[in-house]
Amino acid sequence: ERERILALSQVLLKWNRRKKLKKKKNEKNENEKTKTNNDGNNNKNNHNSKEEEEKDEIELEKADEMHRKMVLTIYAKLTGNYREEEIDAVGKHWETIGFQGEDPSTDVRACGALAVANMVSFVLFNAAPAIPAAASAASGNANNGVTLGRNAVAVHRLSRCPGQQFPMCALGVPFTSWSIRVLENGFLNEHINDRNSKFNSVWDCLDSYYVGVWNIFYKTWKRGKYSLKDASAVLKHLEKHLACRTGVSKAIRASERVLDM
Repeated sequence: ERERILALSQVLLKWNRRKKLKKKKNEKNENEKTKTNNDGNNNKNNHNSKEEEEKDEIELEKADEMHRKMVLTIYAKLTGNYREEEIDAVGKHWETIGFQGEDPSTDVRACGALAVANMVSFVLFNAAPAIPAAASAASGNANNGVTLGRNAVAVHRLSRCPGQQFPMCALGVPFTSWSIRVLENGFLNEHINDRNSKFNSVWDCLDSYYVGVWNIFYKTWKRGKYSLKDASAVLKHLEKHLACRTGVSKAIRASERVLDM
């Protein structure tokens, strides 16, 4: 399981990538139509090439669907808005949940699909109690029948607060890098292997650590009344205290906190 998690950090976010490949494939097909050489060998080679492309396309579609669902889950849980047909893979709407550009795959390249999976765990972690409609509206989240996790919405609200803004989803990437470090260094082992452990898997423990990091960041950022110019110093401070053996225990304990709105 540990190896699978680490491998996910090397997987590029493929949503939107398949569309680009389709465009290239269509261009290639158009070029092939202009060729006049139709001998038997070329036809055979073209046939084999098309079979390989079809297999690749199937694999890309599987990855595309998984990554699409993960990114849309984050969007829905932070905004309360889930109109799938209206949400494009690229666009300025991603900036509303803290991506720094119009294409989420650009922001998460450093930690791959694991950064997205971690963020999904945060927006889903202890989703009950859901945010009441009034509080949701006050925070700028249009709750259209989507259950919103209190802590993730609290962080998202703070990220858009005048004077204290920060790019939420982009900020989650360094938190994922810390998660990778504590996993590789074995700092999660004692919590996983403990006889009285509440964790059923490595994933459960990693999720708890990641969520705890967010909760500690929220408390630090809000109480310190920090702004984006302070981000580098704040992250260095938190990294020193959380991306270590003792920091893992702190983060796991913090994961159970219910954040104030």
